[in-house]
Amino acid sequence: SYDKQEISEEMIQLAKFAKHHIPQEHEMDDPDFVDKRIFTLCQYGATSALVALSKTDSKNMKELIARVINAFCKHAELRGLVVQQGGSKALIPVALEGTDKGKRAAAQALARIGITQDPTIAFPGQRSCDVVRPIASLLKDDCSSLENFEALMALGNLGTVDETTRGRMMKEADVVMAIE
Repeated sequence: SYDKQEISEEMIQLAKFAKHHIPQEHEMDDPDFVDKRIFTLCQYGATSALVALSKTDSKNMKELIARVINAFCKHAELRGLVVQQGGSKALIPVALEGTDKGKRAAAQALARIGITQDPTIAFPGQRSCDVVRPIASLLKDDCSSLENFEALMALGNLGTVDETTRGRMMKEADVVMAIE
């Protein structure tokens, strides 16, 4: 769950000329190996550790935690485990305040959880209303079409929870305008 830097051909030539080390793609960075590591980490309780670490005041730390939990939530099989270990509860504060990348990663993880998990279990009580705003933030033009789709799917599932949650969705101007 890190940003890969695009290295242009000119920079490679310049680095060779300056006899500077050029980072190479390692074979263990292949998506298959990364997915194995993600499954192993999640099954050994990494989400519980991240939830404990999320109580920090550092916004950068919260961003990294959100990015890792979002990487876990990329796999539908792991989302139940993330909810079971308290990941959805820890993501809500990160999605409401923090760095822009952290908010976006936390919102996407919440949307992914909201798609496959029963919203009454994943977001019990007032939490079902609290996740509407972060998930609705993914309905903006600067978000990818996948993020838009996941947000709409999650909001559709959240709409089945109760009248209070549907009322919150209608109050949020972002939700109504984005759906139109």
